[in-house]
Amino acid sequence: MMTQTTMVVLTLLLISGCTFLPVPLAWLNYARTGYDVTQIAEGKATTADSVLSATTDKDCRIFNVLDAKDICTERTKK
Repeated sequence: MMTQTTMVVLTLLLISGCTFLPVPLAWLNYARTGYDVTQIAEGKATTADSVLSATTDKDCRIFNVLDAKDICTERTKK
């Protein structure tokens, strides 16, 4: 059985996001966020979009949700 302390620690880790990252990893996270913001401003796929697209073998844009569209659509054949 898990003790209360273990449950509290796990809960804090889950809700903290990336706050417990070591400094070098935190800076990499900031760089990725900056890159994603640039991609969004240019209307291109973010890193999350690219990973999701590669995983599902579809064209995915997470921000499609804001336009009430499906996140992933079938890729067009070339």
